[in-house]
Amino acid sequence: KHWVEFIESQCGENGLWQTGFQYGDWLGLDAEANALGDERKGATDDYFAANVCFAWSLQILADTAAVLQYTEDARRWSRRREELVRAFRAEYVTPTGRLVSETQTALILALHFDMVPDEFRPRLLDALEKNIGAHKTHLLTGFIGTPFACLTLSENGRHDLAGRLLLQEDDPSWLYEVRVGATTVWERWDGLDENGECPIGDDGTDMMISYNHYASGAVGAFLYRRVLGVEPTEAGYRKFKFAPVVGGGITEAEGTVGTPYGVIKAAWKIADGEMTMTVAVPVGTECTVVLPSGEEKVLGSGEYTVTAKA
Repeated sequence: KHWVEFIESQCGENGLWQTGFQYGDWLGLDAEANALGDERKGATDDYFAANVCFAWSLQILADTAAVLQYTEDARRWSRRREELVRAFRAEYVTPTGRLVSETQTALILALHFDMVPDEFRPRLLDALEKNIGAHKTHLLTGFIGTPFACLTLSENGRHDLAGRLLLQEDDPSWLYEVRVGATTVWERWDGLDENGECPIGDDGTDMMISYNHYASGAVGAFLYRRVLGVEPTEAGYRKFKFAPVVGGGITEAEGTVGTPYGVIKAAWKIADGEMTMTVAVPVGTECTVVLPSGEEKVLGSGEYTVTAKA
């Protein structure tokens, strides 16, 4: 609440956050288009990103207030988000549905956080797919866009493209890092070159780099929630669903999720046109298995194997 109130104090008469320094889409690879000439910042407008994050913060606050039964606070913050989204659209979305800053990151944020009217979503999704295709199925996203890239594509019917991004092996990609020796996810896509050497900056010193960083590592949410398909539907995984999204060149997945009730073990595999799904449901929890056909099976605690046509 204090953070949101601070942002409110920074907003102008139009209700938008457009003051002060912003890190923006930090380390985005489209930095050459950045008007400020800062090679560490992607081309996405700083305040475009800041206002999307403000809207996200308002939504978190409204949802939390509702859970805590602070009804009036929940309504207040929900109304403020609605006002912010209207102001955002007036500032950053043209009457025909184009974004003022139409980078990969901007398109991802606008779609993932519902910042644009529904009638514009198909055009923006198409623009995102074409942008990724123009870069040979690679991302140019930085800290703000990368965590939501694969999720956004998957949730909007482009799971195949999300899978192809995940399985790329040349720079920039997650598996490029693995291929040249990574055991964690890096701060920069190009943290090591093909020879395993750290890039050298213009001043002759090693470039700023962390070899265990959250931003690109946030793809883990996509791996657990969409590829593996395990996602909570009630707090603490007391109820959860097992609903893998199949496609993108991935034919099997296996993983575990620790919960207050015990460990969820889930796996699926496709072979000969059949999908086999196994899940261990901890005592005191309930799992809804969603089959490829959309059929649902509700399971109590125990270990199960379910097969269905892929």
